[in-house]
Amino acid sequence: MGIQIGIYQGRYGGLVADISPLLTACLFETDEHGFSVCTATVQMDLYSAFGLYDSTGVLWLHATEFGDRVWSGRLQGREIVPGGIRLQAAGAWVYLLDAPYTEMWTNSSYRDWEIMPVTDGVDRWPQRFEADNNNRLFAAARTGETYGNSAPGSKALIWGLPLPAGSSRKFVRAAFDYRIEGIDTNWVFGFQRRDASGAFLGNILLVASIAGVVGPTSYSATFTACDRVAFFLQRSAADAVYTSATGSTNARLTGLRVMTTTSPALYSDEILRDLVAFVSTVNPLGISSATNQIQSPGLDLANEEYADALPGTIVDRLAKLGDSQTPPRLWRAAIWEDNVLRFEPRSADRTWFVDVADVSVSRALDRTVTSVYGVYQDANAITQRTAVVSDAAAIATLGIDRRDHVSVRTTSSAEAAVAANALLADQSTLDARGQVVVRSISDEYGATYPLHYVRAGHDVVIRNLPPSLSTDVDRIRRFRISRTIYDPIADLVTIVPENATELLDVAMLRATLG
Repeated sequence: MGIQIGIYQGRYGGLVADISPLLTACLFETDEHGFSVCTATVQMDLYSAFGLYDSTGVLWLHATEFGDRVWSGRLQGREIVPGGIRLQAAGAWVYLLDAPYTEMWTNSSYRDWEIMPVTDGVDRWPQRFEADNNNRLFAAARTGETYGNSAPGSKALIWGLPLPAGSSRKFVRAAFDYRIEGIDTNWVFGFQRRDASGAFLGNILLVASIAGVVGPTSYSATFTACDRVAFFLQRSAADAVYTSATGSTNARLTGLRVMTTTSPALYSDEILRDLVAFVSTVNPLGISSATNQIQSPGLDLANEEYADALPGTIVDRLAKLGDSQTPPRLWRAAIWEDNVLRFEPRSADRTWFVDVADVSVSRALDRTVTSVYGVYQDANAITQRTAVVSDAAAIATLGIDRRDHVSVRTTSSAEAAVAANALLADQSTLDARGQVVVRSISDEYGATYPLHYVRAGHDVVIRNLPPSLSTDVDRIRRFRISRTIYDPIADLVTIVPENATELLDVAMLRATLG
């Protein structure tokens, strides 16, 4: 074995132990997130094993061959076993699972707004108004109630939306359509900035002396940062009993969206850059703070709020939303040896060419999808479903329609439809299942390479299938790798095609240089 495998004091620290000649078992794995898991059993006497077991600080396992990084990751587990020690390491993606993240980015849901109670201050008397947040924010005066600005307060109804506790971001932008209706000139409607406790900071929009019907009028603005935004209706004159019909004086907001960014659209890359900054601040010697490998899908996100969510979970969700292209593409996120988060459309980083001596392949319909619809909750938290999108060619080929759905956390039907189209584009072709024995792996020029060069995200092309087959029949001739398991002692790699299940009796391709 020509691979040097060592345990180091931190990612960039000195060598603690060279375990290369002591290995009795070792597996290096890659998956959609980059370097994933390494398990290694090291033959040691009890004294040496406990010395490594008791080493302090963060230890890293690096494997290299002729200067090329074979695998790299943080030591996660140490276990004393008969005859030595068993080690388990995880790739740098593990740093995205170390600390939960709480932030508000954008909100378009009426159901998240609440009427601010009297206990939050003397300037609100919500019990005197009609109000609802069904497909809108609505406030209206009620017959027989007293309204006005006499002491002890202005007797207003105020809808408020606070940031989640612990969020470092602030509201800085709002967009909505408003319609107001009144019977005299003594009523005012507005949109306000407030602090976390609910105290008034300033008006963003103020419409005074309402007479007749105004709107619907579109409005958008950026404003000074605040922890809470509010929409209110009140009488600005002295106290008086309201004698008109209930609802005659009212204000409503629709198409409401508030944001913690000043730009009118929010894309995944902006969130990802903030996640990288968060993760690299929590653990400065973890992943790189560089964000130059994060691309933008160009898809505007309508509802992005995270409460105690792990960054890795957030990144995975964003990768599945698709992009603004037609048809939309699925995206991927990974961290490799440069320790930089990559976020990009799914495509082959590299293509390997193989000749097979024996093939055992079966068709499997259970992972094939020919029609998809999106499931989401609208601004009122009511579950909705998009129109079904179908691949007519795939249906004609199979002779049946296999329908699935994708759930998306959004209030936007357009965003849910994009996710449905992305899933359809990715899974409308039959998956291959079986085993292929490969005697060599080469590039397009015929040059052979060590097996550990093969990684998740690469493509494999089988060159010696019958030429009469269609170019990508059943994803057999060419397929994308979702996972690799490399054994450096046996010089053996196991390749798992994309969309294959984890069961041993399906779609496992074993390749060995012979």
